[in-house]
Amino acid sequence: MRQRRKKIDPIARLIEAILDLALITGLLSAVGFLISITARLLLTRRKTKMDVNASAVLPPAAGIICLVDDDLSMLKALDRLLSSAGLQAQLFSEPLAFLSYVTCNSAALAVIDIWMSGMSGLQVQKKLQVVLPKARVIIITATDEESVRNTAIQGGAIAYFVKPFDDDAFLAAVHQAIAGQNSTC
Repeated sequence: MRQRRKKIDPIARLIEAILDLALITGLLSAVGFLISITARLLLTRRKTKMDVNASAVLPPAAGIICLVDDDLSMLKALDRLLSSAGLQAQLFSEPLAFLSYVTCNSAALAVIDIWMSGMSGLQVQKKLQVVLPKARVIIITATDEESVRNTAIQGGAIAYFVKPFDDDAFLAAVHQAIAGQNSTC
């Protein structure tokens, strides 16, 4: 019991010192530091099954919607439309920024414009499927070309919309994509 108390005393003194620092300076970062130290100590003491179960409490990234369009007004309009339906989106005006994002993050759905500077939406779609094969894609475009439509659908796009498009039809396709159902429009 004495040995255990000797091990806990230095930890208790450290925690006390950090709490004093937090009270004196009013810095929340000290409290965050305290929490991280405490969590580290607890995890090292009970390391048996904590690592396996810790991932179970992380929220799924299944609902992330990415909008990719070099037209900022279109990005804002789509973001407002999705927000009105209770959905949140990540906005990208540069295709390369989007592809960089998805290499480190997951996305359930990507809404991609066809004609963008630097890289076409079809190229973005192809690269996305290499990085995130399960991500669903909706293509939007200002010009309806049958060859582009066919290439997009054959490349795995679940929907294809020509601007301006019906908001309700677009939202229905988004909801179907998030739910995992295929649809072509």
